[in-house]
Amino acid sequence: GITRIKGKADSAEYAGHTMKVVGVETLAFTKNQTLSLVVESGNRLFGSVGSDVLRGTQGDDVIDGQGGSDTVDGGAGSDTLAFFGRFADFTVTFPTTNSPEVVITGKSNTDYAGQTVRASNVEFLAFADNPAVAVTNPPRVVLSPGSTLVAEGGSAASLGVSLSVAPIGNVTVNLAGGAQLSASLIQLTFTPANWGVVQTVSVQAVDDTVFEKQHSGTLTVTVASADSLYQSVAASTLTYTVSDNDTSNLGSVAGTLWNDADKDGAVDLGEPNLVGWRVFDDVNRNGKLDAGEVSTLTDTAGRYRLDDLSPGAHTITARVETGWSPTFPSLSSSSASVIVNAPGSSEGTTGDLQSTELSAAAASALYTNLGTATNIAAFYADPRFSSINGQGVSVVVIDTGIDLDHPAFGADADGNGIADRIVFNYDFVGANDANASDVAGHGTHVSGIVGSSDTNFPGIAPGVNIIALRVLGDTGSGNAADLIEAVNWVVTNAARYNVVAVNLSLGFGTFDKTPTAGFASTQFKALANAGVVVVSASGNDYLKNSIQGVSYPSSDPYSLSVGAVWA
Repeated sequence: GITRIKGKADSAEYAGHTMKVVGVETLAFTKNQTLSLVVESGNRLFGSVGSDVLRGTQGDDVIDGQGGSDTVDGGAGSDTLAFFGRFADFTVTFPTTNSPEVVITGKSNTDYAGQTVRASNVEFLAFADNPAVAVTNPPRVVLSPGSTLVAEGGSAASLGVSLSVAPIGNVTVNLAGGAQLSASLIQLTFTPANWGVVQTVSVQAVDDTVFEKQHSGTLTVTVASADSLYQSVAASTLTYTVSDNDTSNLGSVAGTLWNDADKDGAVDLGEPNLVGWRVFDDVNRNGKLDAGEVSTLTDTAGRYRLDDLSPGAHTITARVETGWSPTFPSLSSSSASVIVNAPGSSEGTTGDLQSTELSAAAASALYTNLGTATNIAAFYADPRFSSINGQGVSVVVIDTGIDLDHPAFGADADGNGIADRIVFNYDFVGANDANASDVAGHGTHVSGIVGSSDTNFPGIAPGVNIIALRVLGDTGSGNAADLIEAVNWVVTNAARYNVVAVNLSLGFGTFDKTPTAGFASTQFKALANAGVVVVSASGNDYLKNSIQGVSYPSSDPYSLSVGAVWA
């Protein structure tokens, strides 16, 4: 039900691009070539390149984790876990009664190397060369909770119950909620005819008069049957978070985290919830969970609720996992009771660009005093350092992209349309794609200063590898969400590409006079701990506003702020 299309090296503008389509009957190519696809019913759920917790629906699902060491629960229905690699690229351990998960590990020298996926309640594994590898699950009760958050005096949460495999005889499932929970049905019967049909139970918090603050309740599920398959199935439990209603002077904040694949700030069909994410009350607004700060994990529906908060303003923060960035709400539209990363504008720019025609002599004159303030000429003249030109290391330029085949960034020996010293490029603007071509020109200009190998106009490190990450559009503006995506990529891949520095010649319009831990501070700190230097532009707006201060992210404690003196 999911088709992956990958452009080959000689496929012009599609070279290096990968896309996935669902619900499409026909692919059309040049020269009137078409390819018919089989459209199947059911749900399609996608993860990220990071390690995710993915939970299926009560229907039939096709789940594509898209990389990372994921934990998957298919839930009810007939579910398929998809991998875009050959079966021989993986080591597969099938479930047993004692180990009910199927474990899929990518072998070395494959696209899935080092990744291990653990899955329960999936019926098939799909590989590029074998789309239907059957998984025999051990007998068990399949629980599919709509949510595990309930409140005293509040609405009930739905719970779907079914069996994993067909029984020979009748199976009775008993549910007990103890002192904290009540179930609308305490006994369910499954037969060889209805074992796979989900029976729905409503689970509600017991509304007592005891002041308990937020607490937990346990639903215990047991099986009674003479059926040889199910008679030895052990009891299982499901833990619910219960909000207390026996005090009136404390408040709460609730919300949902989901995979906003199209970055539109709305939950769309096929966008799964994020399970097991840490959400906390960021009292000191430093973007990280500190001792004494109240926190919780999102439940099976991606929902969270922080209770027992004192009256006043609260900054609720989600700990952003590697490879993710927040898309809603934006910083400009957020308030103190919803998730934000830091105060400030959500729009970043490169500043004003000016074009001036120069003669060859005038252009050369610009280089006359280049590096005087930093003594770079003296550095290169010193025989101890003359061979240091950046070769073997990479610098990341996060900007408007780069002129991919500009000769100043080396030859194109492999003929792929990308200069060989541009070792990676990616466009994080909009829907994301693997083509960071520069329209505005600013990113190419900055990259040239860093690493041009042009004989007449060399950069500071003419041998360095360039990684161009596009976060600013054709007009030189962008948003915080795309920037965070790019910085998260750097955190994940810094060691792989031997990254030594990150350049951010952009700003978010602030005039900070003190170090400011903003929306990217956690990532910048991680880079600093890894020995990667982050350098950001101080800002360009004093001329227009006569306000002192530097722009974020250059004001971040883990970024160097670089700028000229206004005179």
